[in-house]
Amino acid sequence: MTPQPTFALRVLAEAGGPVPPDTTVEIMWSAGDEPPFHLDDSATWGSLETSNIVCDVDAAEPPPTDLLVLACALWTSSPTQVRVSAKGYVTKDHTYTAEPSSPCEPEPTPIEIELSSDDS
Repeated sequence: MTPQPTFALRVLAEAGGPVPPDTTVEIMWSAGDEPPFHLDDSATWGSLETSNIVCDVDAAEPPPTDLLVLACALWTSSPTQVRVSAKGYVTKDHTYTAEPSSPCEPEPTPIEIELSSDDS
């Protein structure tokens, strides 16, 4: 059995646009606050050995500016507070509880967050 993250996070921008380049993902859970992931700062991009927020970005490449979906594995326990923010967009902040899965075939609980413009 391969270990699976607790949550599978997908961040999208409204109207199918690219994810804002300054998107930040923060998680808080029973072990405490994790260091934030900043899409525009590759120094914050961790691997499972260094972080509980592991996003699908290539550390050998510069930060992407045309990413349609930011996919991240959240290696936490449930419940987990997830905050996603970017300049000019409404901050999304919610606490998620993992859905029960089969012990023989564990599956991460999906989370999809769509960032929308902050028109205020």
